[in-house]
Amino acid sequence: MSTLNRRTQRQLQSLTAQLTATEGPLRRALDELSRLGIGERIVKSALAATLAWLVAAQLPRENAPFVAALTAVYTMDLTILKSIRSAWQRLAGIGLGIAMAFLAAEFLGVHAWSVGLVILFSLVIGLRLNLKSDGMVQVAGTAIVVMVVRSTAEERSVYALIFLADTLIGTAIGLAVNSIFAPPIFVPSAQRAVVALSNRLIDLMDQLGTMVVDGISADEAAMLSDAITRLETDLRTTDESLSNAEESLKYNVLAGRQRAQLTTFHETDRRLEPVVASLQRLVIALGEGAGDAWMENPILTERIANLISAVTMILAEPDSPAFKQDLADRAADVTTLADQIYRELPDASWASLGQLTESARALADSVGRAGI
Repeated sequence: MSTLNRRTQRQLQSLTAQLTATEGPLRRALDELSRLGIGERIVKSALAATLAWLVAAQLPRENAPFVAALTAVYTMDLTILKSIRSAWQRLAGIGLGIAMAFLAAEFLGVHAWSVGLVILFSLVIGLRLNLKSDGMVQVAGTAIVVMVVRSTAEERSVYALIFLADTLIGTAIGLAVNSIFAPPIFVPSAQRAVVALSNRLIDLMDQLGTMVVDGISADEAAMLSDAITRLETDLRTTDESLSNAEESLKYNVLAGRQRAQLTTFHETDRRLEPVVASLQRLVIALGEGAGDAWMENPILTERIANLISAVTMILAEPDSPAFKQDLADRAADVTTLADQIYRELPDASWASLGQLTESARALADSVGRAGI
């Protein structure tokens, strides 16, 4: 692609981002309203309802197009995918409700008991068709409204057509507004979660490196184990944030750059998972070795601290080849020294030291394999 084409593409992306309130003055205005308690979904719902009313009002009708406006508001959801799913449920419910209304009016008439039967059968049929709450409520509500508000079959037919048209208009405009104007994108939240996870991992590595220089006590090992548990919780939270961000990009045709960013965040998260697991095994090994003779060997504990420091440096600056070579050297130093002192240890200390060296090697390997 030529330089001119790339420049044109960037300009188009920038213009699109500003027009759709993803960036630029409109985005800043929405952010300012959010700080005042007026979230962008509120603004978008009001805009969608207004547009749906204006469009639906062009149809020949006797009543105000409130159904179109309400449908546009109901269609507004946290993500475009959720909007599409709820819209499908609502349209299916309305179609079924209209059919139930005509059948009930023809064979049962409009009575208190027939209204009850319509609601009963509408909900049962909706349940059998695996409709969700949006669709279930719509079946019963539509059936009652269409059945009751008009007395003759002809009037009921006209009203049902207008009702269906209003629903289609409201749905289409609600989906369009939610997709085009400030489309819901959770990629920034996912980015914050990934950055926070990386920072917490680095902080924990710093803490562990400082502690291990003088040997780890049982109490310190327990404290570190709790910190690892919290880190695993943070990892799961990050996975959820990434899943939410991925869902928010489905059917979002304007989110090309965000998709590329999310791919990078997914890759970072995938790389951090084995590092967290290896760090947990190392902490367990240090805890089981608390009080053993090798834990009082200052040369060994210093080399373990150096290894942890090398991992921390790679996490902070992942693109440095010198740091990666330093990590490999320090892992080899720990293994070499451990092999030398094996024969000096009581039998009971062999197992814990072996677990320690294996865990240290696994931590270094996990960072190396991850390509961080």
